[in-house]
Amino acid sequence: MAKFETNQVDINGNGKVIIYQRSDLTSKKWHCRISVQGSTGYKRFSTKETDQRHAERVALDKYEELYFKVKSGGSLKGKSFKVVYEEYCDWVDATKTQRTGDHNKQVKRKVEKYGLSFFKTKSVDDITEGDLIEFMIHSKNLMKSVNGTEPAASTLRAIGTSHRELFQYAKSKGYIKEVLPIPVPSAEQNPRPDFTKEEWRTLTGFMRKWVNEPCKGTRSVGIDRKRHRERFYLQHYVLVMGNTGCRVGEMRSVKWHNLDRVVIEEGDERLLISVDGKTG
Repeated sequence: MAKFETNQVDINGNGKVIIYQRSDLTSKKWHCRISVQGSTGYKRFSTKETDQRHAERVALDKYEELYFKVKSGGSLKGKSFKVVYEEYCDWVDATKTQRTGDHNKQVKRKVEKYGLSFFKTKSVDDITEGDLIEFMIHSKNLMKSVNGTEPAASTLRAIGTSHRELFQYAKSKGYIKEVLPIPVPSAEQNPRPDFTKEEWRTLTGFMRKWVNEPCKGTRSVGIDRKRHRERFYLQHYVLVMGNTGCRVGEMRSVKWHNLDRVVIEEGDERLLISVDGKTG
């Protein structure tokens, strides 16, 4: 028996759930060692309790959880961060075909440089919110030591995003129950200012003349059909977005079938546009 285990208590009397205190620690908190039939090795963890009865309850709850996990084909010890990282890299290469190769490399490099160096062989199902707080502090200090300056908030958010995807992969595989929040700085809100009425009048007034502006140069004289068509489309692209609040991406995807021709009365026809976008 490991010599650092003192005051051992065999809760069920069958050696499956043992709580003990560690001789190498000044803390009087109880730790636990669990084994489950059908799985090799032990699961060790701190109950974080100094009261024996409370520690026993924590240990029995954990045993029940691990028992059903093993019976359903899971692992007693769980997957290490390193193993999950390797699986995740293979998954990214196999499934994220819509991404560019450089983007895939950047995501994997962030996880390798920061996550793998911090968590190493720690089981992913043992990672707590406290661990993630320490991880982000570690990442921030690492970047500061390399670059000599405080990392930008956007850089820290990119690290958080990369690791969140790895934990989402781990959840999809059943390695963890939930994806814990990774503490990252919030994005600074810096919205682009609205057009003033005067600026809008200046823009729309200029476009009316600009669409029919003759070409200048030696290649052609007068109105160039191609240029006129491009300017005409751009003019109405701006007008429709400005008057409807339609987003740029939504407007780019508009097709003729999104337009309905409506006759109000003789000589008065309208085109109604219907866009089902993010804002409805």
